[in-house]
Amino acid sequence: MLKGSGKADGTFSIPNVPGGFYWLRMAPLATYWTSSSTFDFGHDVIGSPLRATSGLQNTSFNISASGLDPLLTEDWFGFLTDQQLLDIEFPRMVPAGSTTVDVSAIFSSNIDLSQASTGFLMQFEPVFLGSLNGLALGPELTLSNLSVQDGATNSITGALNASPMSSFADSITITDLRGHLCSIMPGPLLPTPLGLF
Repeated sequence: MLKGSGKADGTFSIPNVPGGFYWLRMAPLATYWTSSSTFDFGHDVIGSPLRATSGLQNTSFNISASGLDPLLTEDWFGFLTDQQLLDIEFPRMVPAGSTTVDVSAIFSSNIDLSQASTGFLMQFEPVFLGSLNGLALGPELTLSNLSVQDGATNSITGALNASPMSSFADSITITDLRGHLCSIMPGPLLPTPLGLF
């Protein structure tokens, strides 16, 4: 493992990285498979650099939400905060058809979760696009002025709001698709004809 150092302007450097693909971990946020020597995290983060607590702490969350669409087996319910300090997803743990959810979670971390100022409660619902399956945002709630206490039990409650669905026309040529796949795959694309998938 090679470690890097960050600068006040949001840039970072990791010396002596060998050529080729590698896993870049933006602790504690996410991990990316890349070969780039100049990596753009993809978005700006509002706020100051993350602070650490004096040691690992167990922070509990009791989450109670209403206003959900009737739950299906494939649904997920999530709670996350700004700066991606906290991102908890719960598989459906209540009876199908329910429009409320009461869940608890313990988050072990040395990140100062009290830095979080905004929270988001979300229901993810299944979508089917031909042979592709996925999840789309359903009802959601933004919690402004969030107050989280490290090492304590935090109660989060709210009624979710309907999330409007919209569609748009999209047209991708096979050439465009091949170029896109080449840019995201960890190795060369095999020289076989592309089919529809």
